[in-house]
Amino acid sequence: MKISLPNISSIQSLVTYIQSWERLALKLFSVVAFAALLVLLVFQIGAQNLEPTTGGLYKEGMVGTVRYLNPILASINENDRTLVPLLFSGLMRYDKQGNLVPDLAESFAIGEFGKVYDFELRDDAMWQDGYRVTPDDIVFTIKRIQNPDYQSPLRFGWEGVTVEKVDDHTVRFTLVDPYSLFLENTTVGIIPQHVWENIDPLTFPLADLNLKPIGSGPYVLDAITRRADGIIDAMTMVRNTEYRGTGPYLDRLEFHFYDTDESLFDALNRGEVEGVGGILPDQFLSFAPERASKQEILLPRYFALFFNKETNTMLANANIRTALAQSIDKQQLIQQVFRGEAKPVDSPIPEATRYYNPNLPAVAFDPATAETLFASYATPPAFTITTLKDPDLLAAASFIRQAWEAVGASVTIETRNPIELRDEVIKNREFQILLFGQSLKRNPDPFSFWHSSQIKEPGLNLSQYSNSEVDRLLEDSRQIFDDSVRQQKLENFQELLTNDMPAIFLYSPYYLYIIDKKIKGVDMTALSSADERFYFLPYWYINVRRTF
Repeated sequence: MKISLPNISSIQSLVTYIQSWERLALKLFSVVAFAALLVLLVFQIGAQNLEPTTGGLYKEGMVGTVRYLNPILASINENDRTLVPLLFSGLMRYDKQGNLVPDLAESFAIGEFGKVYDFELRDDAMWQDGYRVTPDDIVFTIKRIQNPDYQSPLRFGWEGVTVEKVDDHTVRFTLVDPYSLFLENTTVGIIPQHVWENIDPLTFPLADLNLKPIGSGPYVLDAITRRADGIIDAMTMVRNTEYRGTGPYLDRLEFHFYDTDESLFDALNRGEVEGVGGILPDQFLSFAPERASKQEILLPRYFALFFNKETNTMLANANIRTALAQSIDKQQLIQQVFRGEAKPVDSPIPEATRYYNPNLPAVAFDPATAETLFASYATPPAFTITTLKDPDLLAAASFIRQAWEAVGASVTIETRNPIELRDEVIKNREFQILLFGQSLKRNPDPFSFWHSSQIKEPGLNLSQYSNSEVDRLLEDSRQIFDDSVRQQKLENFQELLTNDMPAIFLYSPYYLYIIDKKIKGVDMTALSSADERFYFLPYWYINVRRTF
C-alpha cells in the first residue's frame, strides 16, 4: 500500500481547524521545550573545565644583558640567574606554592640523622641533545662548583659536602653535620658531563657553551641577537617538548635587554615587551593601561643600618643606638623614598618568611627623647653612613641624615660602587654605619648573617655581632627537622638580637612586576628573590581548552 506524506497545503489546512486554546497550548509547549534545551546546554557547558594548553608567545624586558647561561657561574649576574632555571634543571625545584619537589630526581631519602641524602634519578630525565641525565652528571657539576679553580660563586654553599655515585640511578651527598635546609642547595642546575668535561678551568668562563647551553630544563635556547657593538640585546627560547615536568605551556619566550630603567619602561609603554620586573615605584604607579596586571610582591629581604663598634666606639653605647633608632620615622621614609611601595621591618627575619615573629616590640618613633640624649654631649655625636651608589639607597641615607641631624647628631654620607663596596668596605669591615640589604629564603637560614663565626670574610655578619646564646639557637635551627621546634628557636633568636640592636632594621621594598593580562597562571606569592621568578614560568599560559 502506498503511503502519502502530508504536503504544505494539508498542514496549513490542519492548523486552520486547530482551536485557539490548542494553539496557545502548542506555543507554551514550544517555549518550555526551548527553555529545557537552553538549561541542558548551560549545564553541559558548566560541566566542562578550562585547563591550560600549549601555545603563545611571551615577551619580557630586562635591564642589562647576559653573560653566563651556566648554573655554575650564573649567580654573578642577575639576568643570568633569572634565565638559567628555564634552561637547566636541578635535583629539586620549587612548585608554585614555593615547596621543594623532585625535578631530575624521582625520589630522595634522608639518613644518618640528616647527614646523608640519597637521590634516585628519573628514567626520563634527558639532556636536550638526547643523552640521558646520569649520576655522573650530578657528581661532575658539584665537583666543578667545589673546585676553586673554576671560581664558582656557589662554592661556599657546598663546602664540606661529599658527593658520590652509588649506582647508575642514585647519587649520594654526605654532610659533616646535619643540615635541615640542605635540600635548598639541590635546586642548583646540573650541567652535562659529556659536553663540559674536556674544558679546563682557564677556558671554562670563556667557553662558547656559556651562551650555547645544553640543559634539561623546560625551555631550549633558540636564538641570540646582538647589537653592532656585540652586546646581546635579545634572546629567544622555545618550549622543550621532551620536558618531563609540569608544563611548560608557552611555546615561545622572547627576552629583550635595555641599558636603563627608562628605556625599558619606554619599551613597555610601546608594547615592545609584555612584562617587566623590578620596575621603579614612580613608573609602577604611573603605568595605567588596562591590558596589564600590576603586582606588589613582598620578598624575604630587608635593608638595615649595620653598626660597627670597632670603627666608632660611640656605637657600643646601647643608649646611642636606641636614640638613633628612635629618630627614624620608617613610615615617612617609605613614603618619601619609595612612594609607599615598601613595608617597615623590625626583625632579622622579615615578614615574607615562614618564621617571622610578629610579636617583637618595635622601637617607637620618639625624636624628643633622642634629642635630649644627644644634647647631653658637649660635642655633637658624629657618624658616617656608607652605602652603595644607588638612587634609592642615597635617598634613604639622606633622609636618615636629616633625621639624625634634627636631633643633634653630625652625619656624613659616603657612597661606593659595587666593587668597592664588596672588596673594600664589606670585606675589610671599613665602615661606621653601613646602609645595606640582605636577602633570605622563604625558609630562612640567618646563620651567615648573625653567627659569630661569620664575623670575618667571607661571612656576612656585618655588625661583627657576637652572642653565645644566639650562636646556639642558630646552630640548633640548622640541625632540627621538626618545624615547630625550629620555629621556636628562630623566634627566640629574633627576640635576643633585636634586644641587643646590632643594627636598625628599616624597610623591605616590594618587588614591582607588570605583566600583560593575557598571561594567566602568574602567581608570585611564594617568590624568594627577583631572580627566582621564572621558577614558576612553566605554570604560565595563554591558551585554554575545555575538558569534561
